[in-house]
Amino acid sequence: MFVGKQFLRMILCAGVFLISYLCVYAQEVIIETSPGGQNVEWYNEISGKWTDSVGKSIAKGLTPKIGSRFANLEDAESSAARFIPNLSAAGFYEVFVTWPLQGNARRVKYIIHHADGDSIAYMNQDGWGVLTRGAGNGNAWHSLGTYRFNAGQRGYVEIADEETQGKPDSRNWGRAYADAARFVFVSSARPVATVVPPSPTFAPVIPATPVRTPIPIVTMAPTPIPRVQPTISENSIQWVTDIYEAQRRARTENRKIMLYFYSDKSRYYQKYETETLSDGAVVQFLNKNYVAVKFDFLRFSSEAFSLGAYKAPTFIFYDPNGNPKGKIDTFLPAQEFLDTIRLF
Repeated sequence: MFVGKQFLRMILCAGVFLISYLCVYAQEVIIETSPGGQNVEWYNEISGKWTDSVGKSIAKGLTPKIGSRFANLEDAESSAARFIPNLSAAGFYEVFVTWPLQGNARRVKYIIHHADGDSIAYMNQDGWGVLTRGAGNGNAWHSLGTYRFNAGQRGYVEIADEETQGKPDSRNWGRAYADAARFVFVSSARPVATVVPPSPTFAPVIPATPVRTPIPIVTMAPTPIPRVQPTISENSIQWVTDIYEAQRRARTENRKIMLYFYSDKSRYYQKYETETLSDGAVVQFLNKNYVAVKFDFLRFSSEAFSLGAYKAPTFIFYDPNGNPKGKIDTFLPAQEFLDTIRLF
């Protein structure tokens, strides 16, 4: 077994979870949106105006230089499009999306229609790197989670710009890109860990009942996260830094979980600490409805990346069973933060 600072991915092969860097998946389906791409016939624009673009993600497995499609955020009519895979086998699939560097839309909505209903995820298409103050997040696969799909074309991923909150880069066009989606077979049965590291210091919620999107199980560096008592105060958030305590409380108290990856080196750290997270209404809402977990992004960056937190600050929200409900990865004032998390 490999241990150490490098992230060890928990994957499913031959019916059991193993710690490994590689896995051969039973099936992988990629759908692209421009002629000449893979499975273009499984892409369907259902509303609004979609336009050809020369921009194309160079994420692994894609057809190069064929372009993609985008919706202009300035258009009055909302736009939506669907990736509808023809799956040869039922089972659990991890769903990914990607966009080119020209992606420039905040809080793009993705609706995942699967065998257990609909789930919603939000992504910032920040190809120019404004929100991250550096490298953009285009040209990469971004996971929307793992879901149970039936065989055939009974499920889909829909991209919609109806809830976008402007463009990260004010100097460029506001565009939400439909470039490609990827469906990777994980298991024919619900992914439940049968092999767990003996004393992991970070093990996000492992649902006890069938769920649509279990949080990945990860192991971290040997240095344990200290077990601390939550801060008990009506005027402050009751933070915990022990994920086992968080998952226990989430289940027994039927509360959601908020993971907060922070860094005191981030330009938004002080603003969040002194403004948003100190606001009385925000504190009251979080303490009533969430178990709030706080981790240093720089110390646990590998684990953050595995959960889709690519910078600090990032908040990831889960229901009590471990289904991801939403993510915030830029600064929001108190009222906007509160209005957003009420949707999760």
